[in-house]
Amino acid sequence: ASPKGKGKGKAGAPAAAKGMAPRPKAPPKAAEPRKPDVKPGIQVKKLYWSSFRLGDSGSNTVWNELHQQGMSIDTNELEALFADEPPGSRTRRASPMEEQAAKPAVKKIQVLDANRRKAMSVMLARLPEKRQVLDALLCMDTQWLNRDQIELLMMNLPAKEEVELLRRAQTEHTIDELNVWDIPEDFLFD
Repeated sequence: ASPKGKGKGKAGAPAAAKGMAPRPKAPPKAAEPRKPDVKPGIQVKKLYWSSFRLGDSGSNTVWNELHQQGMSIDTNELEALFADEPPGSRTRRASPMEEQAAKPAVKKIQVLDANRRKAMSVMLARLPEKRQVLDALLCMDTQWLNRDQIELLMMNLPAKEEVELLRRAQTEHTIDELNVWDIPEDFLFD
C-alpha cells in the first residue's frame, strides 16, 4: 500500500489537472549567431547589463548604420574613456571632491554669539552687496538703500561690548587665506 496522500503516478512528474491535457514541451531554441567578443587592450570599467540578441541580424541598428556609412569607431578613445585605472595610478585625475579634500580647509572665525549671528545674517540677506552698502553709507546715497534698509542697519549696529569683543578677536587672530572672518563679523569690520 502506498503512503497516505501519495498518488500512483511516476515519482517527480507533475500531476496534470483533471480533464486537462498535459502541456507541450517548448521546442529547443536554435543557437543564435553571436558576434565575436572584443577584448580591449587595457583593463576597462565593468558594465553590469543584461545582454539581448536581435532576431534579424540585418535589422536597422546604430551599429549597422555606422558600418553601412563606412564610419569607424575609435576603439583607442573608447578604451581611454572607459579605462579602469587603479586607485594609485599616476595618470588618474583627481575628482573635484578629492581636489577639494586635498586643499587645506579655510577656517571661518566666529566671534558673535549664535543669535546675534543669525540676526546679522537675516539683515545681510535683505541688503544689497556689502560694497554697495558701504558706498551708499559713505555717500549718503538713498538710491541704493531705502528707508527700511537704513533702519535695519541702525537696529543692528554693534553694541559697545560687541565692538570690544571684535577688537580683541582682531588682535588674537591672524587673517590670511586660511583664516578668514565669517560673514557677519566681516561685515561689522568693514
